[in-house]
Amino acid sequence: MEKENGNILYSRQVLEFVTVANEYCKFLENLETYNSEKFISTAHKLLPFLYMKTALLPDVVLVMDEQVDKLITQEDWTAMQAKISSKLGAADLFFLMKNPQSLVSDEEIELTVSEVFTDIYQDLSDFTHLYRLGNEDIMNDALLECKNSFEQYWGKRLLALLNQLHYIIYESDDDEIMPSKKIKDKKTEWFLDDE
Repeated sequence: MEKENGNILYSRQVLEFVTVANEYCKFLENLETYNSEKFISTAHKLLPFLYMKTALLPDVVLVMDEQVDKLITQEDWTAMQAKISSKLGAADLFFLMKNPQSLVSDEEIELTVSEVFTDIYQDLSDFTHLYRLGNEDIMNDALLECKNSFEQYWGKRLLALLNQLHYIIYESDDDEIMPSKKIKDKKTEWFLDDE
């Protein structure tokens, strides 16, 4: 299952995670190729896969004394968030979720769908760039940092994002959010009208 002298960095679980993380990043970096509905639909299918592959990552231990580099700057984050927000349009909904870093158990934070997409992108893009360097110490610590961030931060946000996408696709009656929902509903009305 592992190659390169049994190094966990080349295990099936890690390589599958790297593949999905890379696909997520490419998906967002090429979002101009999707209309908003296709973007939402594709993300709705990709995110559960990303969650599963991240949850299956093996445990690794820190090997370097210094932290791995962060490659996505605040400007990069802001630009990506703006592109996603523009693509989502009315579907860039605000929602509340519990603040995992709060000492107050019921404190909530307000997020947008695009912010969560971008938070996940930031960690995955940093990770995939560092993994590609091929330096096993950097790869290891980047994997550890990404896994820790998933467990403590963006894993919960990903689940909240899925909940929002589920609402947009299956429950929202707002034609501005998901115009094709109205078309789908009309296509199924013929069956209900015959009664």
